[in-house]
Amino acid sequence: MTDVSQTVAGEILSPATGGFSGRPHSHGAVPVPGDSRGERRRSFDLADFAVPGGREEEWRFTPLHRLRHLHEDDGPGEGTVEVVVDAAPEVRVETVGRGDARLGRGGAPSDRVAARAWNAFEKATILTVPSETVASRPTTVSVRGTSSDGAAFGHLQVDVQPFAQAVVVLDHSGSATYADNVEFVVGDGAALTVVCLDDWADDAVHVSQQSVRVGRDARFKSIAVTFGG
Repeated sequence: MTDVSQTVAGEILSPATGGFSGRPHSHGAVPVPGDSRGERRRSFDLADFAVPGGREEEWRFTPLHRLRHLHEDDGPGEGTVEVVVDAAPEVRVETVGRGDARLGRGGAPSDRVAARAWNAFEKATILTVPSETVASRPTTVSVRGTSSDGAAFGHLQVDVQPFAQAVVVLDHSGSATYADNVEFVVGDGAALTVVCLDDWADDAVHVSQQSVRVGRDARFKSIAVTFGG
């Protein structure tokens, strides 16, 4: 059996090094503190994230010039998307303002685009599956864009309370320049399956952070299918 603490990966992930080994990656870049996913900065404050230049480890495979300034600008966008929820009868659907105290429980933004989306959204959708409830059918959240002109921002939280079970489908389509945060809060003993369908138009740009908070003995499964965008 390999002792992970003696491997390069173990050293990078070790709390003793702060998630940083100082050894170069295979592509030549030298890692910096926070390269480990678990050690990355998380903050709701946009000012805590510098504008990426493309050489950062988490951004080096991202064609930043195609993001339509989602990573650069810091103001609210002028674009819009339509969010329609087809919920199972057992699932409660709410549209709330950004000041709702429940928002953010799933996790804080971990990059600049996610932080901008957090600070720019006006309304959020919260789906709640009550404790010990088994949803009788999947709940579908449809996000429809009509134009890629102007940035749009959104927020979704799925709260599956203890010992409940649900399937949620996120269906994206149309034209948009869109950034959002999606939180999944899965209570003790609960089970959630998420299917994310990306069927955007060819001119669409979508940057999303999905954060999961999983309780004791809970189960979470995520399936992503991309057709376009």
